[in-house]
Amino acid sequence: MEKVKAMLTCLFRTEYDDKLEEMTSKCKKASRQLFGYHSDPIKRNSIPKYIDNSIFNVIYAVLTKDGTFANRFFMRQNYRYFSDVMYQAFQNDDHNTVIMLRTALGHIALTQMKFKKRKKDKEMEQRFEEEYGTWRDSYKTHFKSVLNKFDATILPSMMVLRMNLEKEKIHHPHSKMKHLDIEGTIGYYSTQWTLEQYNDHLPLYEEPPVKSSTELIVLARGAIKT
Repeated sequence: MEKVKAMLTCLFRTEYDDKLEEMTSKCKKASRQLFGYHSDPIKRNSIPKYIDNSIFNVIYAVLTKDGTFANRFFMRQNYRYFSDVMYQAFQNDDHNTVIMLRTALGHIALTQMKFKKRKKDKEMEQRFEEEYGTWRDSYKTHFKSVLNKFDATILPSMMVLRMNLEKEKIHHPHSKMKHLDIEGTIGYYSTQWTLEQYNDHLPLYEEPPVKSSTELIVLARGAIKT
């Protein structure tokens, strides 16, 4: 039975599947590298910038095709492609990529396009909210889950961990124990991927061609009118 299943997978596998798998793999490598950077006292200072760069690079990628700005049809294709990468990352326990892509695809530059949601988009949206929480509550469900259980087989969201650490420092500046708990959690995952920081710097973290939300919104509106 397994041989038949493998044969059918080969027969019906498409170029899209290959591109999807390749991008999902690259995103997971980027997530590992991000945690690896935390191991270095100098590189860790650049982590917030790398997170922002990754989000803006994804938004820009959705809006373009072959280096030029895409029409609405290709933007929708790009949007669904990155949505599928997000779903596959979820299956691979790369929650860092899932929440990064959720943030990018939820940017007003893209939500204003009002792309029609597929059935699986609606189902996964609900699943993500149950698994993670939302940006409104700082992804509380994911944060508590990661903080309460170390699991070297997953990649938690660096963005969520840092977001909640900063939140704690602002609202509970004297709660040193809680701060140490979060910092210890980040440290635990960074030790799993220390060597990843020495790999080639990944394009996801490079300076995005456009890093102004206003400019991205205006560019997307140009596609709406065409």
